Amino acid sequence: MTDHSKAPAGVQLRTNAYEDFSGLDATRDKNSLDIGKGQPLLALDNAFCDWRGQIVRDPGANKVAGGEGLIRCVTFATRDTLAWAEDGGDGVTLGSSRGSRLPGAFPKGAGVTTAAFNRRALFLSPGSVPLRFDGAKFEGFTGNVELKPAFGTAIQRRLAVAGIPGKPTEIWLSRVDEEGVHVADEPANSTNVLRAGTIDIGNLLGTNDEITGIGTVENNRLAVFTNDSVWVYIIDPDLTKWSVEDRAAVQVGTISHATICRAGTDLLFCARDGIYSLKRAAENGLVLYAEPLSSRIDNLYRRLVRSVPDPRRISAVWDQDTGQYHVFFPQAGIYCTRLTMTLPPAGVEGGPKWSMGSFLNARCGAALGGALVYGTSGGIWSLVRDEDVVGEQEPTATIITPMLWTGSLKDTKQGHSLILQASGVGAVQVDVIDDEQRPLTSLVVEIDADDREPFPDIPLERQYERQFPHRFRGVQLRFTIQGEARTRLIGFSLNTRKS
Repeated sequence: MTDHSKAPAGVQLRTNAYEDFSGLDATRDKNSLDIGKGQPLLALDNAFCDWRGQIVRDPGANKVAGGEGLIRCVTFATRDTLAWAEDGGDGVTLGSSRGSRLPGAFPKGAGVTTAAFNRRALFLSPGSVPLRFDGAKFEGFTGNVELKPAFGTAIQRRLAVAGIPGKPTEIWLSRVDEEGVHVADEPANSTNVLRAGTIDIGNLLGTNDEITGIGTVENNRLAVFTNDSVWVYIIDPDLTKWSVEDRAAVQVGTISHATICRAGTDLLFCARDGIYSLKRAAENGLVLYAEPLSSRIDNLYRRLVRSVPDPRRISAVWDQDTGQYHVFFPQAGIYCTRLTMTLPPAGVEGGPKWSMGSFLNARCGAALGGALVYGTSGGIWSLVRDEDVVGEQEPTATIITPMLWTGSLKDTKQGHSLILQASGVGAVQVDVIDDEQRPLTSLVVEIDADDREPFPDIPLERQYERQFPHRFRGVQLRFTIQGEARTRLIGFSLNTRKS
């Protein structure tokens, strides 16, 4: 990226390299983000920055199911079977990849969440009796008619549910191994320690807050989210052993149960002001606390939350194979914006890197056993995992840099050349404007340097140099990447003449 062998004799060049990209950064103005090494970006759509600092175009996708209505939520009923809720003419319809359908399962416009218990996929909607799918058919719970929760989670062989109409601070936990049996279904004189039970946090809150979500952390800890806090309970199959975790200090809540995702031993969730991880303190391993993760994009995150008519419809999925947390912000109609947090692999230093995605207008997702699917307004799509495989649909990636000054903010520079360092197979269009928004150049670079070369000792030529004979103070670059294989932008440099 610093080869000047093509420069005319006697011409001295200054190389301004940009590499080790760090993803989106909304903490500063676009005119003050030129740092070169660890370069942040102003826009990153349908691509992400990996832990090496490379910009990687997002994978393509193949349609695998659905297609009759807008998908509200999707889950894996089994490793090979999908089940989902979609908009239908007479309300919300439940469907599966095995052909099972239940029209009018929930009222039109109802919010729907999913849970898994007893190897069944559960569908819950506020004010409605929960439904379950056993891989062949959909059926409702029997028993207590008061059980009409908005969301649930499995913990210690029990199904915990909350968001029950008229009981905004209660969590109901089922009898062990029986998701449909709750307190009202138990004999009044039962002393069985495996019986159903309830937890009421109303008098712990000190405010008139209510439960907004629940999740499982560390297998036996039930995290109970309100708008402003998280309460943690230690749960056991024996209900006499239930207790409050007194080493939890969390003064931030969640805006949507559907954003709560287990990521290893941590619990990721979306709050009003950002994305957090509920985890143990590394210093002593005792205190549970909420670590803020999205401070670099706090303004962007708040704008996305404001763009959603009902924040409770925001959802997320954790993809452990790629270390990515995808958050979906559904706007009015079919449009949806995806925000992605990419974490480094275990043992690799570095914080999260942020990107966005408009591919397929994905509005929900599910992951299991290495597979990741998106629910859209046009069915369910499976993301391509093998980089050798071309998807039925492939995204177009857009990357926009902040204003790059290549030195002083006041001096005018004389450009010489633009060098791209990239790998993969595809086309990269580069459009350049100056600090007065005047277009300077537009060019297309065909990338054909496959980094899966079977002879790694032979270096690959991955640099592409183009003339850039323009005068400027600052420039902003827009990269548009298309192709049929995963393309990586490793870095670029702007070479200017020394005065």
